[in-house]
Amino acid sequence: MQFGIIESVYYWGQYRPSTVAVLANGTDVTYRELCARIDSVAQQLEGLTDGRIGALCVRKLDYMVAVLAILRAGKSVVLLNPGLSEEALKVNVEDTSINYAVVDEEFQEVSKRIGLKPIRQHASGVADSWSAGEALSRLPQAGPHD
Repeated sequence: MQFGIIESVYYWGQYRPSTVAVLANGTDVTYRELCARIDSVAQQLEGLTDGRIGALCVRKLDYMVAVLAILRAGKSVVLLNPGLSEEALKVNVEDTSINYAVVDEEFQEVSKRIGLKPIRQHASGVADSWSAGEALSRLPQAGPHD
């Protein structure tokens, strides 16, 4: 079986949940915590009919979680550069025809001004009851040619 990035993260979340997955600004984030953050955001995306979702975050960990959550929800990611001006971001949003973006606290209001509906990450969204086995079972199964 071949694993994509999401399957790999959840695989490690199941078999090595206490292993550090990311070191961000001196904070250790385990695979269990990373998967719980991804699930928290992905669940907000599941009901959306839009196929493309933007990612717009200042902090690298938030940006990574946004990208992985969008993929986890089966959507395409549109990477938005947080270093651009609001005017340039607005042009990007118009060019890509996206309506939603996963944002961090810094881009909550900016996203509204550039025509996006923000989907906010919650850094404390780590669920104690997160189960990697259950999360893995919800992933799409790879076909014979995947």
